[in-house]
Amino acid sequence: MVLAPVILIVVIIVVGAGGYAALSSVSSSSPTTVTSCAPASSAACKAAAGGNDVSTFVAFSPAFGTSVLSVSQGQSVPITVSVPEAASNYQVFWGDGTNTTQAAPTFTHTYTNLGNYVISAQAEVKGIWHTGTAALYPVTVAPSLGTDSSGYYPTVTATLTNGSTSANNLGWLPGGKGTITVTAIYSTQPANPSYVPQTTSFTSSGGTQTAASPTASGGSASYSFSSAGVYTITMVGPIKNTATSQTIYQNYTWSVFVSPSGLAPGCGQCRTSSSGTHTSPHSGTITAYEVAPAGGTTVDPAISYDTVSAEMVYNVYQTLVTYNGTSTATFIPQLATCVPGTAQCASLYGGNDLIATNASGADVYWTFVLDSNAKFYDPATKASWGVYPSDVVFSFARTLSYADLPGIEATAGWIDSEALLPAGNLSWDVSSLTGYGIHQPFNNTPYNIFSSMLVNDSAYCPSAAMTQDHGCVTFVANGPGAQNGLTLPNRTWSNFLQFIADPLGSGIVPAGWFTAQGFGAGLPGWGLPASCPSSGDCPMYLPGNYTSSTASGYWANINSTFPATKWDSMQELEFNNPNVNGIVRYQMVGSGPYYMVGKFNSAVGYTLAANPAYAQPTGCAGYQWCEPAPGTYAPNIKVYWDDSDTEGIQQYIAGQTDFATILAPETPTMLSLIQQGKIGATTAPTLNIFFYSYAATFDVQAAQAIDPFTLNVPGTFFASDGVRNFVNLAYPYTTVENTINTVDGIQYGFNYGGAIPQGMGDYYPENISWPNADPTGSASTPGTAAWWWAQINTQGSSVYDSWVATHCSSSTPCEFPIIGELGDPSGDAAIQLWIHEIEAISGGALQPNTFDLSFSQLVTDTLSSTPSQIPLPLYTLGWAPDFPDPTDYMPTLWTNGSYGLPDATFYTFSQSAYNAGTCGNLDNLPYWASVSVIPADCQGVAFMTMDYWMGIAGTTPAGSQRVLLYNMIEHIGNALSLQQYTLQQNGIGTYAPWINPATLDLNPMWAGDFLFYFIQGNGVV
Repeated sequence: MVLAPVILIVVIIVVGAGGYAALSSVSSSSPTTVTSCAPASSAACKAAAGGNDVSTFVAFSPAFGTSVLSVSQGQSVPITVSVPEAASNYQVFWGDGTNTTQAAPTFTHTYTNLGNYVISAQAEVKGIWHTGTAALYPVTVAPSLGTDSSGYYPTVTATLTNGSTSANNLGWLPGGKGTITVTAIYSTQPANPSYVPQTTSFTSSGGTQTAASPTASGGSASYSFSSAGVYTITMVGPIKNTATSQTIYQNYTWSVFVSPSGLAPGCGQCRTSSSGTHTSPHSGTITAYEVAPAGGTTVDPAISYDTVSAEMVYNVYQTLVTYNGTSTATFIPQLATCVPGTAQCASLYGGNDLIATNASGADVYWTFVLDSNAKFYDPATKASWGVYPSDVVFSFARTLSYADLPGIEATAGWIDSEALLPAGNLSWDVSSLTGYGIHQPFNNTPYNIFSSMLVNDSAYCPSAAMTQDHGCVTFVANGPGAQNGLTLPNRTWSNFLQFIADPLGSGIVPAGWFTAQGFGAGLPGWGLPASCPSSGDCPMYLPGNYTSSTASGYWANINSTFPATKWDSMQELEFNNPNVNGIVRYQMVGSGPYYMVGKFNSAVGYTLAANPAYAQPTGCAGYQWCEPAPGTYAPNIKVYWDDSDTEGIQQYIAGQTDFATILAPETPTMLSLIQQGKIGATTAPTLNIFFYSYAATFDVQAAQAIDPFTLNVPGTFFASDGVRNFVNLAYPYTTVENTINTVDGIQYGFNYGGAIPQGMGDYYPENISWPNADPTGSASTPGTAAWWWAQINTQGSSVYDSWVATHCSSSTPCEFPIIGELGDPSGDAAIQLWIHEIEAISGGALQPNTFDLSFSQLVTDTLSSTPSQIPLPLYTLGWAPDFPDPTDYMPTLWTNGSYGLPDATFYTFSQSAYNAGTCGNLDNLPYWASVSVIPADCQGVAFMTMDYWMGIAGTTPAGSQRVLLYNMIEHIGNALSLQQYTLQQNGIGTYAPWINPATLDLNPMWAGDFLFYFIQGNGVV
């Protein structure tokens, strides 16, 4: 989904508030020996005794009421160490067997192994090392999203027992010696059934093993330690691929801090974490101040496709199933009574797990039984009524109807369409607005849409579902997908639950209420029952007043009532995106924990209230992340959309808001608020990427109409790969990352490249040199910005651009905009640095300008533009995941997706000017993946090759071959420079001290949006 850069929020937390002592240590190797302060009579020791001698600033804090911070494997942890006097050296012991000593007080460290660690720090003042056991900082390293998504590794639940004391999971021992036992059990097995854990083994960096019981499911080991120091215990977990006999290893490490004799280890952070001393001043109401100039775009689940609007959809509408907390691979029921394919379904329905195969034995039929407790609620009439299969069919019919226009990925409908619809035809039923077929790339004519869903079909729907529940909807998930008209065979969709779990596109709306709102909200030919009130507050039948798709006459009625072009005029409303219907754009009637009070105001915000008709889903009762029971969550939500973070910060200062966006320039203020105990912070892995997108062909007249400065380049200015590569390489990546994206040692985002984000298993290509450094001025060095500028202006060069060479000079500079986003000062600062470099390296021949548009305007101009009609030559936005796979990202950016379509990449590079007959090698993936400089007139051949193989890779089974295909595709993408990649987001947020951040659902699929009904804390409810 389209993502706004302004959600970047970051803080650092102060730890180590307890008593400190000055200690001397030997720090050159691990284990590190720690002794008491020496000499004890020294002035330094006396001054330090009982005082706050060493302060350790650690980015992020543990969850509310807990003592251990959790970070992801591969995540960078920043720390700053300080002492009252000037220090000559600082040292941090990371607990994983490594330590860092340096003159600067700011450190970062990345944990590669899973496990529990103890961080400690010290500073050298006048030859004395100052530290203190109260500065110990425990941290748990959890699997990264990439590790989770790979399906190769199990996860571990560990218990640490110190001698004869009770288990505490904190790896330290008092008194200079002792014994510690680690018991580790695989709490989940590898998701990929081909990978089987083997017998583990244990090792330690300095302890003596006294007992060990390794097993294939984990094991335990005990180690004794005879002297103070920092040690490690590691469990090596081999996992064997039964198909290839290959064995891979995952290490789980625990650090042990043995304190000197006479000094009991303590944890400053454990004592200063949220402990219930703060209480909400507005019980029953959660308030949030979000930086979102111009607010959301629409709350219609079939149309909504941006992160600001998504937050409203998530809280009001429900899906059939949803993600289980932070997991991206497991699900729990919501409107359904169980998750198809699980033992729960088999238990409920006589052994039927609700997934059925076709004649070829492929899993095609996915059945969802509807919970009879679920009810819609209309706040205008106070009426409520049940959720039925007709509502599911209606909701998906609207989503699939709006999936094609103005192009794939203008809405989230493409996700479900891939699995449910056949491929369309570019030249059939042509729209007068575009000149191409309305029903492509997915054939979303009414019959095909209705055929993808079977209702109360006894071949798949258990009889108990008809008597005890509200019936069934069976999805026929065997669509071929779509890739710019590429003919693909029908396939099975093992990740179908990921599609169904996305509320954007798969949110279930009331068929009756939507129908009553008129054209664009209802479906032509499908009307209200005669007994239904004009408000539409009633259950609906299937078209023709049927209750089952197997009823006699049902399909005959579909054929006669819904000809192929029946919904054309409604579907063409997508050219008005997001305004396909003004009522359902701004108002909501759902079945979730909240309802919207009135309408949302894009200039102000929105208000939610507890849905009086809501019932907790019966199928997930007892799960931690099941939607809560009525009366157990905050009944009122108030969200304010601001142009800046000023008001939110003031509300934090006053102690009156629960959440607020704090942008990078206000990091010093943020630190002060944390030190005062007014806010806390939490972090989560993210797959969110941000970039500037080039329009290969843009509408010059439309662009000039919104540009307050001069724009004197042609609409195909960025169709030149020479220009794109030059502008990309002129970006000061290092400077921006170190001075704008990193503040006070905290990294807001990190450099990445390509369409696939880091952290997505093995798919991110580590062997590609994406642009990631400051530009250089040497035109003689191939691949530099200066070299590309020289090539653009040199006749005979394969990327020579005659228009630039003859029109752009210091006396007659070429001017174009780099469009930023309102409310993103960090982005604005980066653009100014970028412009300076472009001007300097081009000798003033290129002189970009910049202005900002609101997030909603950027989204509207992007999602509603047809090829070559976009008014944005070069603009900022981002992408948040719909589902964790490359197929969510590559079509989005590089073909006819949310960016590729309006940027006219396929449209432009399919023209003859970019497909010279001398190029050859069409569809030759290895060849084009090896070409570092693609001739300007061969861009189309390279692009079409990349596009063709994207379709092949998308349908290739998971494994090394699929990884290799995507790797070669990204090599071509790097050479074509289709976007300028700015950063991948570190997901870090702030909250009031009475909020329990352990109740924030930090699943990366939610892209930083709040599921308000989970949030708890002192006085919240």
